Amino acid sequence: MDKNLIDKDNMHKRNKEQLYKAILSLNTVEECMDFFEDICTPREIESYVQRFRVAIRVYDGDSYETINIEHNARSNLIYRIKQCLNRESSGLKSVIERLREQGVV
Repeated sequence: MDKNLIDKDNMHKRNKEQLYKAILSLNTVEECMDFFEDICTPREIESYVQRFRVAIRVYDGDSYETINIEHNARSNLIYRIKQCLNRESSGLKSVIERLREQGVV
């Protein structure tokens, strides 16, 4: 394999890890909101919010039609989220379950 490609892959991995560590360093909801408003466009944030709301509804077993009507989510997005929730190592599922235990969602 090309050494430059390996170096780029390693750099990309390190950069992703650095971003994830930055997110984990946030201490409050306000810090989190400020951070995401600084690095995301309003449209990107709304997209993340929509995906998370859809994920909760999929987790609850709601129908595609209901989710589509209430969240204006296309069936391919709903399907993709359903596949994510079905993965054994689903971070999305873990977060929803953790927030459910805390009474947040």
